[in-house]
Amino acid sequence: MKFSRSAAVAFTCALAFPQAARLLFQAASRAERSDFVLVSSGVDSRTVLAVISELARAADRRVSIGANESRKLEVQKVVLTGPLKVPASKIESALESIAFTYGFIFLPPESEDLPWTLVDLEGFDRNQIRTRARLISVEEIDAYASRYVMVSVVLKLQRVDALKVSASLRPFFPESGLERVIAIPTSNSLQISAVGPTVAALTKLVRGIDREPTAVDEKAEARKKEIADLKARIAALEKRLEAQAGKPK
Repeated sequence: MKFSRSAAVAFTCALAFPQAARLLFQAASRAERSDFVLVSSGVDSRTVLAVISELARAADRRVSIGANESRKLEVQKVVLTGPLKVPASKIESALESIAFTYGFIFLPPESEDLPWTLVDLEGFDRNQIRTRARLISVEEIDAYASRYVMVSVVLKLQRVDALKVSASLRPFFPESGLERVIAIPTSNSLQISAVGPTVAALTKLVRGIDREPTAVDEKAEARKKEIADLKARIAALEKRLEAQAGKPK
């Protein structure tokens, strides 16, 4: 399943930042956190770097951006034809979604005193994206359903074979991709590593496959068996007729 990135955001006014070194945006005080508003009169343009830096401050998130990523983000522009308001509770999701839309993703800090790192999905730090995926529990999946960060979760299957499910999903997850669905045969589980929305969608799909059969399912299976038995009887009857037809009179 390929990463899906469609440009769907827009904003105003460019900010200049040095490109020679890694940028570090300091977070705002938690007391200052409120709804995020980008004001625009008419059609304005703004660099993606400026938008991400403003959203990061509003989201109370310290962000580190490398020189290569900074250059790419300064080249890309977005437009805003009117004011854009993001509720305080959605600022983190908006920040991650905008970065992902333009080909970047945030890596969570390895310790609390370090910043989040913004990396290019196709850049030199690409291999870190999967290795630094955030491990989450099944109960946390819904909380990450709109979060474009890499997460990894283990789903225990009750009624279907994890190896078969993994094999059926493999064509959608090429080896060259960042997202993975791996079977754990010893516990009949699946480990799903992907961005939050993909994990949520796959979990829903797998749970649908791994559910207890309903009365409708049981009737359908019974009907299939009846049809198979009928076909077998018809085939046996045809063979008997052919054998009788071949006997000399």
